[in-house]
Amino acid sequence: GMNAETVVFYRFLLTSIFTGLFLTLTKNWQTVTLPQIVQLIIFGIFGFGITAQLLTLSYVYIPVGMATVLHFAYPLIVVIIMIIIFKEKPTFLKIAACILAFTGIGFMVDFKGQISMTGILYALLSAVTYSLFVVSNKKAAFCTLNPMNNIFYLSCFAAMYMGAANIPAGFISFPSNLLMWGNLIIISLLCTFFAFYTLMLGIRIL
Repeated sequence: GMNAETVVFYRFLLTSIFTGLFLTLTKNWQTVTLPQIVQLIIFGIFGFGITAQLLTLSYVYIPVGMATVLHFAYPLIVVIIMIIIFKEKPTFLKIAACILAFTGIGFMVDFKGQISMTGILYALLSAVTYSLFVVSNKKAAFCTLNPMNNIFYLSCFAAMYMGAANIPAGFISFPSNLLMWGNLIIISLLCTFFAFYTLMLGIRIL
């Protein structure tokens, strides 16, 4: 019963609260420099806020399964960014994976107009913004911070962006029952807090 803006706003607001409490209890706060803050603001808005908003909006127009598959074109975009911008070596397997991924996306796009192109576009754009976030975790100034600190700042700036952009326009509603709050807490803890923490650790290892 909640729109995309409401879900995304509370998702990141709750994540920033949970992460802030965890960092306070474990006394694991780190000093953040000005360049790191600037980058955290940028990628908090685009990598967290806008990505989640685009993906959630795509669910309105196309089936969740299709939107999710299209969103997961982001590894393909990451490979392209790393090859073109950061001059990573283009191996045969990487090129083959890119070709197969493009082919798969082509099969999923309905050129006859029976499936909403708006939903497809939203899902693909979410892959682009998310790929920039993934690359930033390896290349940006804040990659030296503890992942938990990163999640706090990224979630905080994403929530601030969503609130500033949507509360004045009346797009964000207050959850009216315990079921809504329960769903938001689950999304925040499992799909954001835990998921992004393990992703950031993986990016640093691989």
